[in-house]
Amino acid sequence: MAALEDFVKTVRVYLDLIEQSSTLTGMQVLSRSAVLLPRLYSLGQLLPDVEPGESEPKRGPFERRLSLAIEQREMYWLIHDPIYDPVDDREPVAGLLSEDLLDIYDALKGPLDLYETGDEDAVRTAIWHWRFELQGHCGDHLVNSLPAIHRLVHDHLGKDLSGFEHES
Repeated sequence: MAALEDFVKTVRVYLDLIEQSSTLTGMQVLSRSAVLLPRLYSLGQLLPDVEPGESEPKRGPFERRLSLAIEQREMYWLIHDPIYDPVDDREPVAGLLSEDLLDIYDALKGPLDLYETGDEDAVRTAIWHWRFELQGHCGDHLVNSLPAIHRLVHDHLGKDLSGFEHES
């Protein structure tokens, strides 16, 4: 259960980051995301495989604005499914970092609200939803955004981790 507790702590820190993003620079948000996103992904892979309960996480209405204030550098390009398939044409598609970070937020927030009720049914449902999201849509946003975040933090914007501490 230590991995679950670490995951939940990391979810809380990530949600706080996004909720407080208006008080931070785009570089601070991206630098902190560069620390949190790989941790969320790796700890999410260790979540127990459970059957969902009857509870349902609430989706929205969450604040759907996130300004990274990094101008045109917020858009990046990727191949959505990098596994080569000669039948499909693998054209690059555009990603937008603010949308990635908000979609990750949305996928984590509703289940956390359920988890924090402490109800056994709700906890199982929260864990199931986190696993489902990290293996699908949310996981795609997370791993697709990391190369762009890495390049921006280390090559284009300059590293700034000031004021950021995260318990391991």
